[in-house]
Amino acid sequence: MADKLGAARLPLLERLGQGGHGRALDPAALRDSVGRELVRLLNTRSSPHGAHPERPLSVPDYGLPDWSSSYAADVDDRQRLARTIEAAVRAFEPRLWAPRAQVFTDPDGMRRLRVQVSGSLWTGGAAWPVDYGVALDGNGAALLGAAEDP
Repeated sequence: MADKLGAARLPLLERLGQGGHGRALDPAALRDSVGRELVRLLNTRSSPHGAHPERPLSVPDYGLPDWSSSYAADVDDRQRLARTIEAAVRAFEPRLWAPRAQVFTDPDGMRRLRVQVSGSLWTGGAAWPVDYGVALDGNGAALLGAAEDP
Protein backbone atom coordinates (compact mmCIF):
# COMPACT_ATOMS: atom_id res chain seq x y z
CA MET A 1 0.00 0.00 0.00
CA ALA A 2 0.98 3.63 -0.10
CA ASP A 3 3.19 5.12 2.52
CA LYS A 4 3.86 8.80 2.97
CA LEU A 5 7.59 8.38 2.42
CA GLY A 6 7.87 6.35 -0.73
CA ALA A 7 6.12 4.83 -3.69
CA ALA A 8 2.90 2.84 -3.62
CA ARG A 9 2.82 -0.83 -4.47
CA LEU A 10 0.35 -2.64 -6.66
CA PRO A 11 -2.50 -4.41 -4.85
CA LEU A 12 -2.06 -8.18 -4.51
CA LEU A 13 -4.41 -9.14 -7.34
CA GLU A 14 -2.70 -6.76 -9.77
CA ARG A 15 0.70 -8.13 -8.75
CA LEU A 16 -0.45 -11.69 -9.35
CA GLY A 17 -2.52 -11.05 -12.47
CA GLN A 18 -0.24 -8.75 -14.43
CA GLY A 19 3.20 -9.99 -13.46
CA GLY A 20 3.85 -6.85 -11.41
CA HIS A 21 6.00 -8.75 -8.90
CA GLY A 22 5.56 -6.09 -6.25
CA ARG A 23 7.06 -3.23 -8.24
CA ALA A 24 6.50 0.31 -7.02
CA LEU A 25 4.25 2.60 -9.01
CA ASP A 26 5.08 6.00 -10.45
CA PRO A 27 2.40 8.70 -9.89
CA ALA A 28 0.54 8.17 -13.17
CA ALA A 29 0.52 4.38 -12.75
CA LEU A 30 -0.69 4.77 -9.16
CA ARG A 31 -3.57 7.00 -10.31
CA ASP A 32 -4.54 4.42 -12.96
CA SER A 33 -4.26 1.50 -10.53
CA VAL A 34 -6.52 3.24 -8.00
CA GLY A 35 -9.01 4.00 -10.80
CA ARG A 36 -9.14 0.33 -11.78
CA GLU A 37 -9.70 -0.66 -8.15
CA LEU A 38 -12.51 1.91 -7.79
CA VAL A 39 -14.29 0.40 -10.81
CA ARG A 40 -13.91 -3.12 -9.34
CA LEU A 41 -15.20 -1.91 -5.97
CA LEU A 42 -18.20 -0.07 -7.44
CA ASN A 43 -19.04 -3.03 -9.73
CA THR A 44 -19.23 -5.50 -6.83
CA ARG A 45 -22.42 -5.93 -4.81
CA SER A 46 -22.32 -6.72 -1.10
CA SER A 47 -24.68 -7.12 1.81
CA PRO A 48 -26.08 -3.85 3.18
CA HIS A 49 -23.28 -2.00 4.99
CA GLY A 50 -25.70 -0.56 7.52
CA ALA A 51 -26.67 -3.98 8.89
CA HIS A 52 -23.96 -3.80 11.57
CA PRO A 53 -22.77 -0.17 11.74
CA GLU A 54 -20.76 -0.83 14.92
CA ARG A 55 -18.23 -3.06 13.16
CA PRO A 56 -15.74 -2.08 10.48
CA LEU A 57 -16.22 -3.32 6.91
CA SER A 58 -14.41 -6.57 6.13
CA VAL A 59 -13.81 -8.81 3.12
CA PRO A 60 -17.42 -10.11 2.89
CA ASP A 61 -18.55 -6.46 2.75
CA TYR A 62 -16.39 -5.67 -0.32
CA GLY A 63 -18.38 -3.65 -2.85
CA LEU A 64 -21.59 -1.63 -2.62
CA PRO A 65 -25.00 -2.77 -1.46
CA ASP A 66 -27.52 -3.03 -4.31
CA TRP A 67 -28.63 0.55 -4.95
CA SER A 68 -31.06 -0.26 -7.79
CA SER A 69 -34.10 0.28 -5.55
CA SER A 70 -32.95 3.84 -4.83
CA TYR A 71 -34.56 6.71 -6.67
CA ALA A 72 -31.91 8.59 -8.66
CA ALA A 73 -33.79 11.90 -8.46
CA ASP A 74 -34.03 11.71 -4.65
CA VAL A 75 -31.31 13.83 -3.03
CA ASP A 76 -31.43 11.77 0.19
CA ASP A 77 -30.88 8.50 -1.72
CA ARG A 78 -27.94 10.01 -3.60
CA GLN A 79 -26.39 11.34 -0.37
CA ARG A 80 -26.84 7.93 1.29
CA LEU A 81 -25.12 6.27 -1.69
CA ALA A 82 -22.28 8.82 -1.51
CA ARG A 83 -21.71 8.01 2.20
CA THR A 84 -21.74 4.29 1.38
CA ILE A 85 -19.18 4.80 -1.40
CA GLU A 86 -16.92 6.82 0.92
CA ALA A 87 -17.05 4.10 3.58
CA ALA A 88 -16.25 1.39 1.01
CA VAL A 89 -13.32 3.38 -0.43
CA ARG A 90 -11.91 4.05 3.06
CA ALA A 91 -12.15 0.34 3.88
CA PHE A 92 -10.95 -1.20 0.62
CA GLU A 93 -8.79 1.36 -1.20
CA PRO A 94 -6.45 2.79 1.46
CA ARG A 95 -4.17 4.33 -1.18
CA LEU A 96 -6.80 7.04 -1.68
CA TRP A 97 -6.55 9.32 1.36
CA ALA A 98 -9.55 11.31 2.63
CA PRO A 99 -11.98 10.07 -0.03
CA ARG A 100 -15.03 12.19 -0.82
CA ALA A 101 -17.88 11.05 -3.05
CA GLN A 102 -20.62 13.01 -4.73
CA VAL A 103 -23.45 11.38 -6.65
CA PHE A 104 -25.29 13.16 -9.46
CA THR A 105 -28.11 12.21 -11.79
CA ASP A 106 -27.06 11.44 -15.33
CA PRO A 107 -28.84 13.54 -17.95
CA ASP A 108 -28.57 10.59 -20.37
CA GLY A 109 -30.71 8.18 -18.33
CA MET A 110 -33.05 7.94 -15.35
CA ARG A 111 -31.41 4.76 -14.00
CA ARG A 112 -27.88 6.07 -14.38
CA LEU A 113 -25.80 8.01 -11.92
CA ARG A 114 -22.51 9.85 -12.11
CA VAL A 115 -20.15 9.55 -9.16
CA GLN A 116 -17.25 11.88 -8.46
CA VAL A 117 -14.66 10.37 -6.10
CA SER A 118 -11.85 12.63 -4.97
CA GLY A 119 -9.00 12.43 -2.49
CA SER A 120 -5.22 12.38 -2.38
CA LEU A 121 -2.61 9.85 -3.40
CA TRP A 122 0.73 9.72 -1.59
CA THR A 123 3.77 8.98 -3.69
CA GLY A 124 7.34 10.19 -3.60
CA GLY A 125 6.73 11.77 -0.21
CA ALA A 126 4.06 14.14 -1.56
CA ALA A 127 0.27 14.18 -1.71
CA TRP A 128 -1.36 14.51 -5.14
CA PRO A 129 -5.03 15.46 -5.46
CA VAL A 130 -7.04 13.20 -7.75
CA ASP A 131 -10.59 13.24 -8.99
CA TYR A 132 -12.25 10.21 -10.62
CA GLY A 133 -15.48 10.30 -12.59
CA VAL A 134 -17.45 7.05 -12.59
CA ALA A 135 -20.74 6.20 -14.30
CA LEU A 136 -23.09 3.77 -12.55
CA ASP A 137 -25.96 2.01 -14.25
CA GLY A 138 -27.57 -1.39 -14.37
CA ASN A 139 -24.66 -2.69 -16.45
CA GLY A 140 -22.01 -1.82 -13.88
CA ALA A 141 -19.56 0.96 -13.19
CA ALA A 142 -17.32 2.50 -15.81
CA LEU A 143 -14.44 4.90 -15.23
CA LEU A 144 -15.09 8.14 -17.06
CA GLY A 145 -11.76 9.73 -16.31
CA ALA A 146 -9.19 10.68 -13.73
CA ALA A 147 -8.12 14.28 -13.48
CA GLU A 148 -5.29 16.00 -11.62
CA ASP A 149 -2.37 13.93 -12.87
CA PRO A 150 0.22 13.33 -10.16
